[in-house]
Amino acid sequence: MQKVLIKTTGVLCASFVVLLLYANLRPLSLTEQNRPVHLKIFSFDEPVKAGQAVAIKSALQLPGITASCVNAAQQTVSVTFHPDQISEPEIVRAIALLGQLSVTEKYFPPTPVCPLPPLQAMKNKLLKSLRFV
Repeated sequence: MQKVLIKTTGVLCASFVVLLLYANLRPLSLTEQNRPVHLKIFSFDEPVKAGQAVAIKSALQLPGITASCVNAAQQTVSVTFHPDQISEPEIVRAIALLGQLSVTEKYFPPTPVCPLPPLQAMKNKLLKSLRFV
């Protein structure tokens, strides 16, 4: 009787392991197959003319840069790139048009919390005040 119980338990455990392995076998998603891409936003110290914006856009047609957008009105340029193919100093040199423009990385201060819609914020404030009553 004990041998049958041990054999049955072994078969059940083996079946469970096989089922667990089979359930986790899947092809990689498109996101998992892609290499990581970095996003950097740079700003200009002086206004950018339309001709310079076009020149910057064409200068950013480098291997490793996946997309770029020049916003002359906001004096910024956004670049997505593969860091294993191109470095940030190379991108800055391309954006600066070999020293014609002064370029710095745009700084975005961290926000401590996500903003809540006003009604939800009021509800949370009310619930906090009721807890201490």
